Amino acid sequence: MPPVSIANSAQPAPFTPHWTKGNMSYFGGPLIQNIQVYPLWWGEARFQSKLEVFYNQFVAHCPMIDWIRADYSTPRPLQIISRGKGHKGRSLKGYPKKKYLIDVKDLHPYLLQLVKTGFLKPTPNTYFPIHFAQGVSITINNAGTLVTSCDYFDGVHTTLNITSLRIPDAPYLYYGILPDCGHAFDVTTNVASHEVVEAITDPAAGLARANLVPDALPPAFPIAWNDRAAMEVGDLCADAVDWFKGTDGVRYQVQGVWSNSRMRCRGVE
Repeated sequence: MPPVSIANSAQPAPFTPHWTKGNMSYFGGPLIQNIQVYPLWWGEARFQSKLEVFYNQFVAHCPMIDWIRADYSTPRPLQIISRGKGHKGRSLKGYPKKKYLIDVKDLHPYLLQLVKTGFLKPTPNTYFPIHFAQGVSITINNAGTLVTSCDYFDGVHTTLNITSLRIPDAPYLYYGILPDCGHAFDVTTNVASHEVVEAITDPAAGLARANLVPDALPPAFPIAWNDRAAMEVGDLCADAVDWFKGTDGVRYQVQGVWSNSRMRCRGVE
């Protein structure tokens, strides 16, 4: 999801990325190298069983992950992207019973408690997309502007700093906010695929999102792959639609994303 542009009178910092290929540049942050997707259901989220299957088909069997590996793995530090696995979803309990949620105020304390109790077990490779029931609205701080689900975004991947818990090799919890905006299943998988790919290539972006300013580069660590406008690989190709056939014989809709090697939006192949 792109940040909102806000005015900044300061001169932009020199453009000195660690590793540049094509339109996207690498700024030193972590990648998810072997993504493990654990869907979470907030209330009566739709498409639960179908989304479980989709996530595994996408990260374990879709050829898109292979060319993303070639385009966005990094040599310094050495980070090699590979296919991952989708796991069985889990229904959340004890969450704030509100129709209007604020990410920092409502989701962060709740997720932190789930980590403390062991319900969530974050690692450098885990991604927890939260699919919400219809009628639940979520507001996030995006580049200094408060934006609301379905009005501004259909999905976003973000980050919770959990360094205070001192979990070995897991300073961050990577999660997604997937509101129910009334879309059909095909559009839901399109949005979900966008967030998965951006979670792989820029998982800790949520820590800097509130302070991101386009053209003020280099962005703060732990940003990974971004362009000059602080856009991620999926943001440049929001209208690119493609399909892949899973090993289950089902055709799934996904969003194309930016290919650094081809300098254009690219689909599954």
